Amino acid sequence: MRPCPKCHQLIRSNEIQCPHCGATLKAFGHAGIDLFHAVGDAPLCETCTYHLDNTCTYTKRPTARECTLYQDVHQPLPPAKPKAPAPFSPAWLRQNSGLVAIAGLILISLLLALWQRR
Repeated sequence: MRPCPKCHQLIRSNEIQCPHCGATLKAFGHAGIDLFHAVGDAPLCETCTYHLDNTCTYTKRPTARECTLYQDVHQPLPPAKPKAPAPFSPAWLRQNSGLVAIAGLILISLLLALWQRR
């Protein structure tokens, strides 16, 4: 449960629209993306990380009252997702050692079968 940004009533986190006041809570057509709303008269951009570091490309910047990419400068950034190792790198080979072993056995079996045909 979380509070509605407009009427502050508690609502379920998966709600698309507030059942109390009708405020839109998710981006239109994207039920999984939160829509952040400005509180008071100040636009969201004044406290947005992306506005302050000049990486925001939103067309309503710097006066946006609603935004899906808002990141509060006072909140820590979410941890970065670890990158997947490149195929056939040492890390990939360690993670997929079983698959590599099976592929090696199949290759050896095929080579032995071809060699015995001679």
